[in-house]
Amino acid sequence: SRFGYTGAIKLPGTDLLHMRARVYATELARFLEPDPIGFASGQLNLYAYVGNDPVNAVDPLGTVEEELEEIVVTTTPPAFEDTLAGLLYESMARANELLRSTLADPLFGSGPGGGTLPGEGGMMGEEKRCGKGSAATVVRATDEERLLLARTIFAEAAQDFDVPGAFEGIGFVIINRLESRLFPNSIHAVINMENAFEAVTGRFVNPETGEMHVGNDLFRMSANPASLTGRNRLAFMRAVSVADAILSGSISDPTGGATFFFPIGRPIPSFFRDRLASGRLTLGPRIGHTQFVCDTQEK
Repeated sequence: SRFGYTGAIKLPGTDLLHMRARVYATELARFLEPDPIGFASGQLNLYAYVGNDPVNAVDPLGTVEEELEEIVVTTTPPAFEDTLAGLLYESMARANELLRSTLADPLFGSGPGGGTLPGEGGMMGEEKRCGKGSAATVVRATDEERLLLARTIFAEAAQDFDVPGAFEGIGFVIINRLESRLFPNSIHAVINMENAFEAVTGRFVNPETGEMHVGNDLFRMSANPASLTGRNRLAFMRAVSVADAILSGSISDPTGGATFFFPIGRPIPSFFRDRLASGRLTLGPRIGHTQFVCDTQEK
């Protein structure tokens, strides 16, 4: 904004910062008064609050302007506005807690940055980059496929929604499969292949015992986005934004062209063990709880 920053003076004996035009409460992580400038600058303020009402509502992702009809999600088609309309408001009491969620996950032995916890072993072998991957290009998709891509990203990577590259990685695996002769040539067909994505099927098989286990229910839940709450709501909003960025060609592939992935912390399926040993597959980057894998065979 051309108005720039005003600076702040800490009020002695309080957690308040006086910023000339208004006061910011550091403990509450919010301003106590509306922005006096609002949208008069003519520029989108990515730190603006919903409806310019910092007392009763918050917009942690900075995607909403003063009117609901002015939803700003980068290059997202208008058809998505109805999907997002129910996701725009989050209570201030919950927002600060959600955005501070940075504890490591003991189940997977990994923290938000993808590092292992003390005493936990890393993934098999030395991590390698698969390659440069495909250049960012525009991918043709129907509105239904855009939403399907977002739902799959959300369901597969919701636990890593604050890990850079985690959502993008899952999305690009789907897009990379479109370019492979081993997979169908539409987003809908790739995602709905039998047992292709455990978050879509809602189940997974233990490779050591052969037992079937129930997976997460996030894919089914995301069919009704307005029902999502808290962290899941924020994660889904981000998944929609990432899906659109991938399809519009505005971001690059962080996996180096991966067409497979598996969760870190579980036994490695024999499908991957055998092909990694033979060189048909190679390990890509580890992002969050996910190990990405590239097919070394010609596409």
